[in-house]
Formats: sequence, structure tokens, C-alpha cells
Amino acid sequence: MDRIPTFVVLLVIVANAVGLAVTATQTNVFGGDEGHGEKHGTEHTEEHATTSVESGKPGTDGPVSTTIETGATTGTSEHAGDDRETGNGEKPTTGVGDERTPEDSQGTTTQGAPSTATADERTPGRGTDAATPSTGAPDSAQTTTATRTDDGGTTGDRGGDDGTGDAENGNGDTGDDGAADGNGTGDAAEEETADGNGDAGDDNGNGYAADDNGNGYAADDNGNGDAGDDNGNGDAGDDNGNGDAADDNGNGAAGDGREDDNGNGDAGDDGGDDNGETDEEGEEPTVVEGEPDISVFAPNRTAAPGDRRQFAVQVVNSGELDVTDANADPADEDRVRTASNVQVTLEDGGSPIEVRGGTVGLGALQSGDTAQAGFEIVVPGDADADTYDLDVEVEYEYVDESGDDAADTETETISETVELVVTEEARFEVDSVDADVQPGETDTVEVDIENVGDEDVTDAAVRFISRNRKLRVDSSNRTVRYVGDWDAGDEEEVSFQVTARNGSVPQDYAITAVVRYTDDDGNRRRSQRFAFGVTPDDEQEFELDDVEGPLSVGETGTITGELSNEGPEAATDAVLRIESPDDDVVPQRDEFVLGDLDDGDDEEFTFPVRVAENAEPGARQFEFVVQYLDENGDPRGSETLLASVDVEDEDAAFDFDDVEQTLQVGMDGTIDLTLTNELDEDLTDARVSIRSPNEDLTIGDGENASRFVGDWDDGDDETVTVPAELGADATADSYPLVATVGYTDEDGDTNRSDPIRFGVTPAQEQEFRIGNVTSTLSVSEEGVVRGRLTNVGPRNVTNGVLRLQNGSQNVDPREAEFAVDGLAAGSSTRFSFPIDVRENAEPGPRQLAFRVSYRDADDDRRQSDTIPVRVVVGPETDEFDVAPASATVRAGSTGTVTLVISNNRDYTLRNVNAKVFVTEPLSSDDDQAFVSRLGPNETVRLSFDVSASGDASPKTFPLKIDFQYEEPDGETKLSDTYQVGVNVTESDGGLLGDVLSVTAAVMGVLLPIAGGYLWHRQQ
Repeated sequence: MDRIPTFVVLLVIVANAVGLAVTATQTNVFGGDEGHGEKHGTEHTEEHATTSVESGKPGTDGPVSTTIETGATTGTSEHAGDDRETGNGEKPTTGVGDERTPEDSQGTTTQGAPSTATADERTPGRGTDAATPSTGAPDSAQTTTATRTDDGGTTGDRGGDDGTGDAENGNGDTGDDGAADGNGTGDAAEEETADGNGDAGDDNGNGYAADDNGNGYAADDNGNGDAGDDNGNGDAGDDNGNGDAADDNGNGAAGDGREDDNGNGDAGDDGGDDNGETDEEGEEPTVVEGEPDISVFAPNRTAAPGDRRQFAVQVVNSGELDVTDANADPADEDRVRTASNVQVTLEDGGSPIEVRGGTVGLGALQSGDTAQAGFEIVVPGDADADTYDLDVEVEYEYVDESGDDAADTETETISETVELVVTEEARFEVDSVDADVQPGETDTVEVDIENVGDEDVTDAAVRFISRNRKLRVDSSNRTVRYVGDWDAGDEEEVSFQVTARNGSVPQDYAITAVVRYTDDDGNRRRSQRFAFGVTPDDEQEFELDDVEGPLSVGETGTITGELSNEGPEAATDAVLRIESPDDDVVPQRDEFVLGDLDDGDDEEFTFPVRVAENAEPGARQFEFVVQYLDENGDPRGSETLLASVDVEDEDAAFDFDDVEQTLQVGMDGTIDLTLTNELDEDLTDARVSIRSPNEDLTIGDGENASRFVGDWDDGDDETVTVPAELGADATADSYPLVATVGYTDEDGDTNRSDPIRFGVTPAQEQEFRIGNVTSTLSVSEEGVVRGRLTNVGPRNVTNGVLRLQNGSQNVDPREAEFAVDGLAAGSSTRFSFPIDVRENAEPGPRQLAFRVSYRDADDDRRQSDTIPVRVVVGPETDEFDVAPASATVRAGSTGTVTLVISNNRDYTLRNVNAKVFVTEPLSSDDDQAFVSRLGPNETVRLSFDVSASGDASPKTFPLKIDFQYEEPDGETKLSDTYQVGVNVTESDGGLLGDVLSVTAAVMGVLLPIAGGYLWHRQQ
């Protein structure tokens, strides 16, 4: 053998390597999605066959393809195919039918490439990759061929509607798990073939069986295969609809009308289904023509003057058919006779009737349907009895042809009239009202009402309704009185009780009346409302004059005065009653008989009154009430009359002159008492003692305190001062005090005065209020609580300090005091407290406690009660917002990554240092950036150079960034770490680049081998 030149061997090796690379590339392009196991470049599998026949290097599951011909009629197995995934090395064929599952799709493939599916609505996993398809024309007769391909696959074309192999309409032959041979017109399952006339399926129906003439396919007893009719023109499905069945003429697919649960077969009725099949003999569907026939009427057309009621318009559709026949679809007939979007409008037609309601929509009305449109009408009270025409307009839409896809929607408007009959009625008016009622009284009102209409009525009843709560009818706001028969022109007197409440003013109070009755036709009707007024009389009034004492402590005195009857009515058997609000001032009798008092009369009265020894001197208020009989003899009572009478102290040796105090609830103060010597002699060794009978008010160190006066001349005033304190739980009410004076008179006798009673009223407790509170607190951050402190009073304060006593769990105040200095009563000042919230804190409401420390008017240090303040801690928020503006890098190159940084804090950050972190395959030599100042919500763009290694995959890789910054107080903090994605894209290349890359890789492996081989040969 001649020596082969070295370069020739090398070229052969390189050529083979390139061929391998190209083959691998084609497999990648045409082989479907990665990981699905499809092998389109080397094998194809007919959809419904599973038998594998070796031919060279066939596909794993691919059969040997055979041409099947019988004249011009051939078929491709489709409908009985098992439901297999394309990931098993199969590729479904292309279908041109509408909306069928992959099991019902078929098409044509070219050698070495998968077929392209054009049927829409395929399920996932059964679709096809794009390749070079050849398609068959839908719904036309054509020859279906199956052609052997070099790689063991089978191709086939879709047949037409004439029963020669249409997979879409059920005219084609389908079998499950069978393959075709090359001898006849039928397919044989399980690799078994019959004679030259046709192929026979097995008993289980797994293949196709030809009829006796070999002209068609016959299904087995179980119906699992397809069966042709006697003429062999089409296929017949089993009873369950699992196969396709042709009609007797083979023009369409006929079945029992059912499809199995898996949708493996097409089933249609004898006339063709809805999937595009035609009727028998190829006829087009019948076009139906027609239209709705709309009429209107009013079922209840009677009304009376003054009526306001619903008026119904009935709309009837008696649709008609103009063109139809026995084969017409009932749905088409219904469609052309249906009125859609029916709109009904009622108008007054020039009558005095007021129509309300506008247009009423009724939707759709089929032929034979009736619908009602309701409108409100108002008949004027003065309308004449007559028949009035009201205009009705009905607008609707309809389709005048059905069965024709090009039919248009028509709009029709009809105009009709309906009658409204206004009848005679009874009408009523008030002739007179007799009412005599005073505020606080109940009286009878008599009303004369006349039937001024033209109709006699029966079973009449009048309902009275009060329109004002100060005037009640029969203890309610309405009442009814029965009248009975009421002829036209007759007047009836109707009476009822009214009550005018106290405080009613003499004015007309409206009462409305409605008469319900039965008219001459036996209809129950209601009149128009009519109104009248009831005016209460002036309220009966009495007046007290010249009410006086004398009354003295420890004595029985008298109260005298004069009572006047101010009218407007006389008071019979009048009695004046007295009542004292105090137990220590008691009238000895509680009533005084006045007798009859005409309007304007007056009468004097006297009441004896006993004043207790321990009674306090001062004014007393007494209550008086006049009880009497009115002109109807009914008992009445006046409003309460008030009069004040002074109770004088018994003759006092010392006269109370004045008292001053600085008391305030919860604080201590002083009481300054000034007394005058009224004994008409000079005194020596005088001492004043003050006692508090109330435990809330402490005098001195306990219940009393005394101060030495010494000499006290006749008529002189002396002032003593004692300390006092009011408890924190006390109220700012008047507190009684008792003073006594011990002294030595001119005769040298030692005496003690009677008690001198007086009282003091302290000021309210000093109060502060916090309002307008805002908070910027959030978890793991420092925030600020701001608010406004107000001195509610009653006193001014100085040297004020607002103290935040404590935070709450995980809330730590950074400052606990805020100086407010002087704060006058009623004034306010703003404050703020910085507060840290710990990382483990939960967001939500918190309660903070504040107190105000201050100095009072006596320069004593005081402290307010605790002032609770509610704040809300927000959830943890990031210091910054980080978003990529540009974050794409090409593999093997360096790009710029630009990030948009925003300050989320409500304060300015300074000296912000940003640093990025990346990991393989990313790297960065430019990983830091600096911002000197970043204000609240301010945004800045930071750019970093980032490189991607040449072997980086085209996907997104993380880039991390954090920030070190200074807060306003100078504290340096480190932020959380933020992460954004950097997109790495492929370097330029494409398919040729891929081939060259593969070639280079192969060369890198093979060149050393070739070199070794040459070296070996040279050796």
C-alpha cells in the first residue's frame, strides 16, 4: 500500500471533525427543546404507531414507512393514536383543523425535519418546532400518501371531506398502534399484513381490517378501529363515538353524536357537526328570515285627579317568520324573531298628565314574551275627568336573517299610544277649625270638612297627621276617625284630641288630613292631602312679687309675698305650694290657698319657716308652684316659680369681713381671714381659731389652726393667716370653714364667740396638655417624637421642664428632658425628643409617659400628673433605595454598571462611602464611590466598572453594595447590604461562531493526536 501523504491524512481528520460539529449543531436546531428527548434530526415517529423496524439506523420508536394506495384514496393513521409525549423520540404531525388536541392534528413532514403543527389550541408537550412544512388544503378531496423517509419516519397528507382520509372531519382512517404495509389499501397492526387486497387487524382492534372487497376499513367488534360503510366510502365509528363514522353517501362524518372522554374521535350528527362539516348531499344551512312584531297596551289605565302612582306599559313580541323550511335550525328561527335591547319611553302626549321615569330598558324579548315597563305618573288635582292618550315609543334591535354570517343588526322604532282614563272623584276641604288648647294641656279640636267633589263615597275615614312634635294628636303624631257614608256637598264634623307641649309658642301648627274611601265603582281610593292649622293659646302664666323674710339662724320666721295671675285664662281653686331645697330651712306648712284668680288678679301669701341652729347664713332659693282648675275643670299646674330669701346670722360679736386664699387642688396654700370686733368694747388676749369640717382640706398640720391677735379694740379689723392644703383627689368645689374667737372682755372674763362660718373655693388643679404629636420612629432606627405642650392653667408656671419619664420595651430615649422655662396659663410651646428603637422591636403603637416639673407662684417646686402620649413605631425601613439604571456586561469584556441611590431618611446624610462586592465570573477594580452630602429623598447615580470572564454564562449575577455614612449627630453607621442583578450577555458570534468554537475545540484535541500519529509514522 502506498504511503498516504501526511497532509492528506490531516485534512481527512479535520473534515470529519467539521462534519461532526455541523451534525451536532443541526441536532440542536431541529431537535426541539433541550431535555425533551426529541430526535428530529435522526428519527421521526408516526404519531399513532409504536412498532420499531430497523432500516439502517432508524429512530428508537420509529416504524418503517410504507406507501399505501388504493386508486386515489389513501389514509394516514391518526385518530386511534395513543397519547404519547413528544419527549419519547416522537414528533406529532401537522394538523390544519380548528381547535383540536394534538391527537387530532396531522400534516406533512419533509425528510429529516419534523412537521409543523398549524392547528391552534395544542396542549403543551405536543406542539412542534418550526421546520419546513408541506400542508394540505382543508376541506377538499385530495390524495393522502405515506412516504418512506431515509430515517424511518412516515409522512402523510390530510384528506378532504369526501371520506377519503379527512382527519379533521372524521372521514379519514385511524387505528391505534398499527403500521402500514405496502401491498394494499389498508393498514396492518402488529406488523401483520393480509393479502394484496387489504390488511387485516387483529381481534382486539389494534390495527385496521379491510372489508371483503378490500375497499374500506372495518372496525373490530370492540369498535377500537375504524369501519367503512358497505360502499367503502367512509369510516364508521363505534357506538361510543371513539372512531369516525361517515354517512351513507360518504359526504361527511356521522356518529352517534358523542365524543369519548379523551376526545380521541370526532363525533357528528347525521347532518354534519359544528366543526365545518356540511349537510347531507353537500347542502348549505337554511337561511331563516323574520322579524319581531311589537305591540303595547296598558293593563291598568284608570286614575283619579291628584293620583301619583305607577303606570305600567305591557310590551308584547309576536315575532314572525318570513322565510324558513323544515330543515331550519330552531335557534335561527328564534334569533330573527327576538327583539334585543328593548327601550320603552312614555311621554304625556300633550295631556296634563306628568310622566316620570324617562326611558325603561327591558333587555331582550323573544317571540311570545311579554315584559312590563313601569313609569310614575302624576295626575293634577284639577284634572278633568276624561280619557287621555299617552305616547309610547319602543326602540329595539333585531337580526332579520340567521344562518348567514353576514347578516346585519337592524334597529326599529315603533310609536303607539295608550289610554289613561281620569275618573270623577270626591274632593274635600276644611271649612272651620275649633281648637282651644294651651301649652302643657290636652284639648279637643273640632274640624268641619266638606266633600266638595262630584261623587258620593262610602266607608270614609279621615287620617290626621301632625307635622310638629310640639303638637301631638291622640298622644301620637297621627290618628284616624271613621265617618262612613259621605255624600257630595255634605259637611262632616270630625274631632280628635291634641296636646300642646310646654314651651309651645302661639303659632299655627300644621296638621294634614287624608280621606280614604270607597268610590261608586267599589274601588278603594285616597283623596289628596289637605292641611289646616291649630294654634295653641298663650301659656297660662303666674308671677311672684315682693317675696321676703325675715329669716334668722336658729329662729322661726316668715316668708311673705304676692302672686299674680297673668292669664290668659282664669284659675279656679288656686293653691300656692312651697318647697325648700335645704333641710335646715323648713317651711312649717307647704301650701297656701289662694282661691279663684281671674286673669289679672293677685293674692298675698304667707309661709312660716323654721331655720335650724346649724344653718348657714346666706341666701336661700325657694320653689313655688300654682295648682288650679282650668275652665274645663281639668287640674293644671304652673311652671316652677323661683324666689330667693336671705337667712341672716344671729347677732354676732364678730363680723365676717373678708377671706382670701391661694388654694389649688393637689397643692398647699394659705387662707387670710379678716374679722371685725362688734362687741362695743375693747378686748385683750384675743385668739382666732379656724377649723375645716372636710377631710380633703387640711388647716395647719391637721383639722384646725389658731393665731394669736392680742388686744382688739372695738370696731377694729384683724386679719389672721393660716396654712392649708387640698388633697390631690379633691375637687374644686366650695369648702366650708368655721372660725371662733377667744378673748378677755373689759370685766376680765374669758369668753368664746359663736361659730363664724365662711367658705373658700380653691382653684382647679394645675393642668398641662400635650397635643399635635408626630413621630418618625421605626424599627432599628433613631427617630424623633415632636409635639406641643400647653399650660391649661389656672396658674402661670416658671422654670418648667418636660420630662420623658421612660420609654417602653425596646424604645430608648436619647434625651429625657426638654426645658420650657416660663409658661403662662393658656400658652404653649413645641418640644422634641430623639428616641432609638432597637432592632428586635416590633412595629406598632407605643405609649410614652411625660411629666411637667415647674415652680408655682410661691416659688415651690411642683410636678404635674403623668401625661400619656401614644406614638406609632413603623416597620424597619432601608436607609437607601438602590435600583439599577444600567447593569449589562458582555462576557469577556468590561462594562459600566450604573446604580440609582436614594436617601430614605428624613434627614441629610454626609460622607456617604459606597462599596460594591462581586463574585466570579464578575470582577471589579473600580468598586468604590463617594458622595459628600445626600439630602432627604435626594437621588444620586453611582457608576462602577465591572468585568465578566469570557466563559461567563449569559444570565444574571448578583452585585452587592453597602454604604458607610455619617448621621446629623456625627455618628458613623454602616448600612445593610443591598443586592442588584448584573446581566451578562453572550459575546458576538452566532452559529458560525459556535461551529468555529466547536471546530477549534476539536482541533485542540485532534491536532496533538495527528501530530503524534505523524511522529509515529516517521519513526
